[in-house]
Amino acid sequence: MLFRILCALLASLALGSCSKPAQTADSFVEIEQAGVSLRFPSASFAGYSVKQEPKLTAQEIGTDIPIGIAPAHITIMFSDRRPLPALDKGPRYFLPARSYLALIPLEDKSVADFSKNYPQLSAAAAHLIDILKDRPEAFGIKAPVPDLSSVDEAQAMRCKVRYIDLPLISGVAYVTQYTQEDQGNPVNNEELTYVFQGVTKLDPTKPAPEKDGSANPGRYYIDARFAITHASLPKGIDDANRIARDKDNQYLRRAEKDLDAKPDESFQPSLTVLRDMLATISIAPN
Repeated sequence: MLFRILCALLASLALGSCSKPAQTADSFVEIEQAGVSLRFPSASFAGYSVKQEPKLTAQEIGTDIPIGIAPAHITIMFSDRRPLPALDKGPRYFLPARSYLALIPLEDKSVADFSKNYPQLSAAAAHLIDILKDRPEAFGIKAPVPDLSSVDEAQAMRCKVRYIDLPLISGVAYVTQYTQEDQGNPVNNEELTYVFQGVTKLDPTKPAPEKDGSANPGRYYIDARFAITHASLPKGIDDANRIARDKDNQYLRRAEKDLDAKPDESFQPSLTVLRDMLATISIAPN
């Protein structure tokens, strides 16, 4: 298993190509880059940066850890406003939440076989499209849900699962926390994450992607995670250690139930605000 030493570098990842601070508390920040635009309340994040991610195929990566395999695309990283008490003590083995949004093309004319060159992306898109057609009412913690960037980590808990249908995007959103252990850390404000996985311009009447990706009804896959907090939770992993663990992980199931009952607006940033931000995404025609 690949162990990731996630330290302050991940929490404040500097992607430099378009780094800008947020403005005043009641203003909106507009992002326009490479034909993509969106906006967010400046109070939600301390700033943002945009990186042009290079094309990377499964054949090029040369490893069995499929990280970053995708056509060329942009990733928007959002800077934290939350405190990170454990990270402030130096590198640790844990998975602090970070905030980013990647818009990944679901076609690449430079490759002969899309699914062979980008197998994880192709499979994730097909899985998501099937879910959006069937609309299952519930997802158990062991039931697979789309999560493109989850490679060497598992979801320790999951709640607030919602279908999101916007003018440009359809997808699935949920609150989770990641782990590399059988018993994850008790839910806390350094690791709590809001995930959105979506596709643009989805037509539910069309079939899932063919093996070569040619019939994919969406132009882009939206892979987004956002670091969120809730006032009812411990500030970080060290504070969470006071919560007793049990072999059946009931401490995580209780946290799921408790958070499911909390209003969306009680999280920071508000889950409603984050969904509203997704609704502002615009992608110019090629």
